[in-house]
Amino acid sequence: MQHEEADTCVLVHLLHALQTSSLGMVHTGDTSCRNSSEYFHHIMAMNPAAEIWISFKAGKTTRMISLNTIATSLGTKTCKAMALFHAFTGSDSTSSFKFKGKRYCCKLMQEVPTLMEEFATTVDTPFQTSPKLKEVTRNFVCRLYSNESNEESDVDRVRMRLFSQKTRDVERIPPTSDALDQHLKGVSQSVSKRVSGQQPKGP
Repeated sequence: MQHEEADTCVLVHLLHALQTSSLGMVHTGDTSCRNSSEYFHHIMAMNPAAEIWISFKAGKTTRMISLNTIATSLGTKTCKAMALFHAFTGSDSTSSFKFKGKRYCCKLMQEVPTLMEEFATTVDTPFQTSPKLKEVTRNFVCRLYSNESNEESDVDRVRMRLFSQKTRDVERIPPTSDALDQHLKGVSQSVSKRVSGQQPKGP
């Protein structure tokens, strides 16, 4: 198996531990490892009785985080889609939307419910990006940068308007539709590799 990042290595070891126990504990001070919560849906699919905790240490403070509690609060659909959402909005292996932090993206996520629905569907069809998914992600990105309802999912229109009216800083305007499509493909590939990486590969 090849695992490029710490969180995927932790995920594999966690899955291995849950083969003989229903209690899993991850001790970490690395936020990328804390993001392994995105794969909770896949862990529970392999061991429905699993109870998983993350002991997260930052400085002198240690927090105990129950992934089961978080998953119950989020719901099955959102939990299933979270890995794609995290990668789409920026991770160690995928680019982010500059100046658009996770907190703001999560808030906006609630206002675009179709985004998580499509992400959840995409999890079941790895390495594929449907026309519907492209449309929904474009709508989400438009909402990230603009409140103009008439622009809907036309990211190129939003980009042109912001460039001409507000700023000429290209880091503060959305990507082109073509660039966004390529980003989506990269996100799908990254998450699909991680999910498939849960299983041992043959020689």
